[in-house]
Amino acid sequence: MKLKEVYYGRLALNELEKQDFPITTAFKISKLISVTETDYALTEKARTELVEKYGEKKEDSDVCEIVDNSKANLFVKEFMGLLEKDVDINFEKLTLKELEGIKIKPISLKYLSGFIEEKGDDQCQDQ
Repeated sequence: MKLKEVYYGRLALNELEKQDFPITTAFKISKLISVTETDYALTEKARTELVEKYGEKKEDSDVCEIVDNSKANLFVKEFMGLLEKDVDINFEKLTLKELEGIKIKPISLKYLSGFIEEKGDDQCQDQ
């Protein structure tokens, strides 16, 4: 699995954790959050360090922002390179059936795709 799937997937998992689920599904989501925590935290730390490296501190603030386009391009190149790294995490995938009935944004579903088994027991396959 690519680090970008873990990083962006974790953002979508944060959206799921605010929903109500049956206990077994809630447990699986909780475990997914736990197994992605370290990689997510390390990636977020690296992202922050890159912003500090290529950004400038705002006056009277500790906030950094990247204002120079050439530096922004360097930031994107480095961060995207990091996100392409392979990571090895063990987890049980969710099924679409377990997520049935929830409301979720399409972008969040896209980010969760690495954590979801698309073929459930009751789903039809196109022939």
